[in-house]
Amino acid sequence: MVHRPKYDDWSWPKGKLEPGELAPVAAVRETLEETGLEVHLGLPLPPATYTVLDREGRPCTKEVHYWAAEVVGGTGALENEIDEVVWLDVVAAHHRLDYARDRDQLRALMRADADGALTTWPLALVRHARSRPRAGWTRPDQQRPLDARGAAQAAALGPLLAAYGVSRDGKQARSGGWGMPTGDAGSSQWIALHGVAACCRSADGIEAPTQMLPLLLKHFAAADLRRVRDRLTLPEIYSDLPALAEIVHLAAAQGDAAARRILREAGKELAFSLLAVLKSLGLQNESVTVGAVGEVFLAGRAVLRSFREQVRKSAPDAVIAARHLPYAVGAGLIGLEEIGVELDDPLCRNVGLGLTRLTAARA
Repeated sequence: MVHRPKYDDWSWPKGKLEPGELAPVAAVRETLEETGLEVHLGLPLPPATYTVLDREGRPCTKEVHYWAAEVVGGTGALENEIDEVVWLDVVAAHHRLDYARDRDQLRALMRADADGALTTWPLALVRHARSRPRAGWTRPDQQRPLDARGAAQAAALGPLLAAYGVSRDGKQARSGGWGMPTGDAGSSQWIALHGVAACCRSADGIEAPTQMLPLLLKHFAAADLRRVRDRLTLPEIYSDLPALAEIVHLAAAQGDAAARRILREAGKELAFSLLAVLKSLGLQNESVTVGAVGEVFLAGRAVLRSFREQVRKSAPDAVIAARHLPYAVGAGLIGLEEIGVELDDPLCRNVGLGLTRLTAARA
């Protein structure tokens, strides 16, 4: 269980869904963010439903889904919102939990363990995603690439299957994810930190002027970078990393050479991680579909372009499928297809248009 200093309470790791994110994927992500531990999900546990106040102060219902999980990796380093993680026996955990509703999951764990049902393995029934028509395709059928709809479906399935530790033949491989500041090369956090480093070197006259520097100064509302040096150190800088990554992307869009170099290197680093996984699984010479999933690929084309170029050098048969729709939409398309709805181009265009309008309305 975790301790949140903001509320001074003890509870299970949990958090909010990101736009389009599925609950199992969010559970794994939030556990890593709050405990520094990588997990694979197992037995579903009782959900918790209770009333909270929204941003306008109005009562609303909050529902939290829980799973039993097994730790499979991670450093345990605490970086976000949590200042302590403890492992306790059942009696101590029962007394330590601050909310009665959290004891429902503990009791369910005890019952499952007593029944010999706590240790599980996943069985995933997955239907193939949409791909190019067979007509006119002369290479082996298993190499037939996904179309745009199939790419959205694959993007939805990849993180969901990974949450349960599912792979095609039972093998697993991972590269990266060591946490900042020493790992996660190519991530948005990595981009942000390299952007700040380039600004510092530019301010010192070591490197050429960069458009990132005035943008960084504007973000911190400062005329001199040294006046905010305390905010550029760890861990103070963590809260600013999303905005600082956007500064790098913005400067790159304006043609800044240093920012473009950082994004190219980010793409290469992400490709190196992928190639390490493919090599570990013996797939570097096979036609595999790779989902370029994550906000770092959506922020601009420079990262994705560099990623593709580097992958092609060592895995030329790999098919890079960029995400076209949110994960949950891809899963919804699979459901529609299962009940007999034809996923034609007009339908997918309408889905994309609807999402654009919804996003604009929320903004």
